[in-house]
Amino acid sequence: MSTQLVSPPHVWNSVPSMGTSKPCTRYPTLATREAVPPYDSLIGVIDVLRGAMDSPVSWSKAKLGEMTAKNANWTLLNSAPPNNTARKLALNVLKLAHAYRPLEPSLITASADGGIGIVYKSDQRYAAIECLNINQIWLLWFDVLNQPQSRRVKVTRSEIKKALEELSALHNNA
Repeated sequence: MSTQLVSPPHVWNSVPSMGTSKPCTRYPTLATREAVPPYDSLIGVIDVLRGAMDSPVSWSKAKLGEMTAKNANWTLLNSAPPNNTARKLALNVLKLAHAYRPLEPSLITASADGGIGIVYKSDQRYAAIECLNINQIWLLWFDVLNQPQSRRVKVTRSEIKKALEELSALHNNA
């Protein structure tokens, strides 16, 4: 444990180590104080940092950073890579999806339709939210007969939440 002086000393008679040294100064009334806060303060700091690290914004940015297929051959796919519009939509969807954890996306990938796909896949279910370059969001899933289904989602907070609730219910009923 280190110590620090309230006021800098002029001369040290030993090397500070684990709070064992004492300053030899012209002002002997000055005392040393602990530079390390008590453990309960450290726990509080760790809790604050954990909360910041796990905030919807930081979680969303981390998930978006894990996106696959960023360097796909877009000419061969006859498609466009994700643009800023798709990235902003995906970030907004992911921020709202943070509240539905532990259901987390299995994959974030660049979409062949020009945008970003947020995929939720389990052994029995598949669903995705596509955030397209043209400022559209689509919910995609397979029904109980394994037939592909889709519906457009309005680009509003309430409609995105509704789509995430449907997706969550789909996976919870697997």
